Amino acid sequence: MLSQAAQVADITYLVFVTGGLSAAAMISLAIDRASSVGFVVPAVTPLLVFIALQGGELYLGMSAMMLLFLVFVVLTSTRIERTLHENYRLRTKAVEDEARFRSMLEHSPVATCMTDVETGKVLFANQSYARLMRLPLDSLLHAEPARLFADPDAYAALRSRLASGEEISDHLLEIAASGVQQWVLATFLRTQYHDKPANLMWFYDITDRKRSEEAVQHLAYHDTLTDLPNRILLNESLDRALLAAEREGTSLAVLFIDLDKFKPVNDAFGHAAGDALLQQVSQRLLDCVRKSDFIARVGGDEFVVLLHALQSIADATVTAEKIVEALQRPFVVDGRELHIAASIGVALYPQHAHNSGDLMQFADVAMYYAKLDDEAAVRVYTPGMASGAENISRNEREH
Repeated sequence: MLSQAAQVADITYLVFVTGGLSAAAMISLAIDRASSVGFVVPAVTPLLVFIALQGGELYLGMSAMMLLFLVFVVLTSTRIERTLHENYRLRTKAVEDEARFRSMLEHSPVATCMTDVETGKVLFANQSYARLMRLPLDSLLHAEPARLFADPDAYAALRSRLASGEEISDHLLEIAASGVQQWVLATFLRTQYHDKPANLMWFYDITDRKRSEEAVQHLAYHDTLTDLPNRILLNESLDRALLAAEREGTSLAVLFIDLDKFKPVNDAFGHAAGDALLQQVSQRLLDCVRKSDFIARVGGDEFVVLLHALQSIADATVTAEKIVEALQRPFVVDGRELHIAASIGVALYPQHAHNSGDLMQFADVAMYYAKLDDEAAVRVYTPGMASGAENISRNEREH
């Protein structure tokens, strides 16, 4: 076709074909500018020279256009090569960064997992996460984490907060994956994993710290010898019970218990025997009441029982007499058979008082009368007891 006989149409057709092939080659070889230019320039230059030699304005114009195309190819290939190299570098760096990030998470001592935003299922978890949950790593992947927590609804609420754009830090959660009670501080962040939106979660195990705090709190509210609630917890529980009774329209009773004949046992056999006896007394008291009732040790040999939701005074006296009978049975301590008894005073809400202070005082007064009565170990408070107790106390001081 490149001959003197070539017509304008033929040359024009050849220009378009050569230009198209050159453009395609430029795109295909753009990653390597030398290859792109090395292919296009030899392909276009002979045609450019041939058209220029034809003479005339038409051919000179076509040769000028071919020259401009050639310059454009060279300049564009340089820019495309730079862009492709930069994209390649950024992509390689992103892959390397993700690999480093994944490696860091895999070897992190902090329990870590990532979940799919839409399905909530685990996309990634490290060995620290598996150890925390006390389950094989394979069983955790692609599973729903909500089942691992004691309160799945609380976990679902955290996911909802995260979906609204909130970042959550140091949220206390209880884990129940393996049946062992564990506590963690959880941090939740929104991130990307394999170009998909994901939730990144870190869990810091604070089980030991939580148990230490609970142990300290338990000591503050419980008697160290019997492990029964102490007077502080009794006062708080009685106040709550009174509010509940008022709200529900029910009655409750306070039983004030004082052990009789305990001091001679303590004096004769020592404090160790006395302590062992008090521990057995505590267990018998627990056996005499319902699980919903409350028992506290408020002094050396003094106990208080709080009875909830009573139908009548008779319910309280039946329980009190059951306690008296239980404590009259022999105790065995260090091979010795020991005998004690109990005096119990009973005060009721709302019959006798409407506040915790008066209920405790009236039950104590009734217990004092029970101790003076040789025939009855249980006495229910009556209004005249308070003044009588004051007279007896005054006479005792005068003599």
